[in-house]
Amino acid sequence: MDWLNMFGIVVMLAIIALILFVLSLTLEKKAAWKAAEGNRSRYDSIFESNPDMVCLFSQDGRLLRLNPAAEKLTGYRAEELEGTRFWNLIDHNDIKRISRCFLRVKQGRSQTVEMRIKNKEGRVLELSTVFVPWNDRHGTVDIYTISKDLTPSNTAKRELWKAKTEAENALRIKSEFLAVMSHEIHTPLNGVLGMSDLLLDTELNEEQRDYIGIIRSSGADLVEIIDGVLDYSRLESGDQITLAEDPFVLRDVVVGSLQLFIGKLREKRLKAILELDPGLPEVLVGDEKRLAQVLHNLIGNAVKFTEEGGISVKVKELERNDHLIKLEFRIQDTGIGIPKDKQHLLFKPFSQTDSSISRMYGGTGLGLAICKTLVEGMRGEITLKPLLQGAEAVFYIETGYYSPVAGEGTEHNLASSQVATGTEAEGIQPFSKNESF
Repeated sequence: MDWLNMFGIVVMLAIIALILFVLSLTLEKKAAWKAAEGNRSRYDSIFESNPDMVCLFSQDGRLLRLNPAAEKLTGYRAEELEGTRFWNLIDHNDIKRISRCFLRVKQGRSQTVEMRIKNKEGRVLELSTVFVPWNDRHGTVDIYTISKDLTPSNTAKRELWKAKTEAENALRIKSEFLAVMSHEIHTPLNGVLGMSDLLLDTELNEEQRDYIGIIRSSGADLVEIIDGVLDYSRLESGDQITLAEDPFVLRDVVVGSLQLFIGKLREKRLKAILELDPGLPEVLVGDEKRLAQVLHNLIGNAVKFTEEGGISVKVKELERNDHLIKLEFRIQDTGIGIPKDKQHLLFKPFSQTDSSISRMYGGTGLGLAICKTLVEGMRGEITLKPLLQGAEAVFYIETGYYSPVAGEGTEHNLASSQVATGTEAEGIQPFSKNESF
């Protein structure tokens, strides 16, 4: 009897354990099902609310599902594209490439490609599409695609490129036109200037000489304006500045640039001071013509805007290594100066600090813009700032230099750049130290 009771108790416990086990499995299954439903709900929410075009394909390429963004982008409802009809939207030039992409994705490799499709209105859309393999609970491989519409950005890029090309062509045509016109205008102008010089050498009364002088001066101003416009047009058109790498005597370039303004200096009774550091290399290697052009513009401005006092040109070494030397050029004047609120206009083309300046002194407002481009082409910088009286232009360049062997070439180079002092130099005082105006 005791054995029967014990057996009944064991059976009862086994039944209870079985019931608890089945109940546990049921609860776990319900929890898993609930979690799956939650995941599916989140997935559906992401699928439906995604702003990009999302599609689900079977592994044989049939469209199973697409989101509202895809319907909006293509203009088709989901039922209109189900099955294989979606492939009719793909550009025929992209079909083979997309088919190969499908094969790789079915092997478990995600792919990103650009493709073109045609929407319901017949407009071609450019898409960047990510293909992702998706394994469902039965082990079936489906393929998800997420496509971002690149049409607006690509269209903007093409329009920008077209506008850039058209602008470059317009600048090139303008530059070529100006080059031709410059040559055509220079020819008669040279005749006017040449004949004016010849007339000035003949017997003229004072009134006639003044008239011819005005013709000569106006012609020279016109040549300078034409050359400035042509130079700036070349730089504006994107032509690269080709810098020469030839040896030249620094002192010759600086003194030569000053001597071009001897007439104006004497006419205005201005003093000119030239100061060159004694340790400067005698011979530099670089573009003599471009350096002279910058000096000519800056010295010309200093002389033009100065009515009393004078100008100074100072050159000093900042640093050097075995191959390059950095030089600083400082041009000061005691002229009209620069208003603080106009300094931002200094290096802008066709701009002057005051319209009255253009009327009084002439010029196109291109000189400083050209100087800035040339100096930057010589690996340098340029600034222009007001002084208590007048203004100061400072620029530096990096250039090669040549140190001759002792006893070679020194006598010739110095002789070729001799400048007399005092009045014999027609206003230039070379190597003056710490002299103020």
